[in-house]
Amino acid sequence: MIRSRPTIALLALLSLAACGRGEKREESPSPASTPTGTTPPAPAAVQPAAPATATPVTAAPAAPGGANCRSGELTLKRIATDAGAGNRVATFALTSVAPKPCTLAGYPTLTLFDASGRTLPIRVVQTEQNYFESGGPAAPVTVAPNGRAVFYLAWNVVPSTEAPCMTATRAQVTPPGGDQALEVEERIEACGGQVRVSPVRAELAAVKQAVRPPA
Repeated sequence: MIRSRPTIALLALLSLAACGRGEKREESPSPASTPTGTTPPAPAAVQPAAPATATPVTAAPAAPGGANCRSGELTLKRIATDAGAGNRVATFALTSVAPKPCTLAGYPTLTLFDASGRTLPIRVVQTEQNYFESGGPAAPVTVAPNGRAVFYLAWNVVPSTEAPCMTATRAQVTPPGGDQALEVEERIEACGGQVRVSPVRAELAAVKQAVRPPA
């Protein structure tokens, strides 16, 4: 049987169409494309952590007139004595031999000794006032070179049944803030078992505060 050429061509086309329906093509998804001429956004910059800052420590303020007066920069001397109605008050001066101003603030420490060098059991009472001095709270005193500050030592000479009278011939005084005691020969006949000591004061202020009882 002889087929014509048009018939053969038609059969070939039908065969190719059937093969196309039987095959399944898989296409991989194309990656997202960036539009032409557009720059992709840069990643956000990471800010470095701020360094830790230490809280500054504030030093304690210095004394108004400089450092505390050292015992070795001071001399001790009684400069006055007063009496009235069985009371005795001795004024002692702490004179500075330091090359620059220094400061005294507070009460001196006192120890009394008898003629044999024994410590007397006399109580030392801190007080802001005495029989002749109106007093006031302790305050820093600036002592210039060759200047001085004062304090008062008061006692009673009237015999008491509470404690016997005792006689001191030497005193050791440690200035407030001092590192060692200063000694002075001083006769103190104290009754009642105690003496009273004032805070250190500026000399001029102490003179203004002095109060005398009416005659």
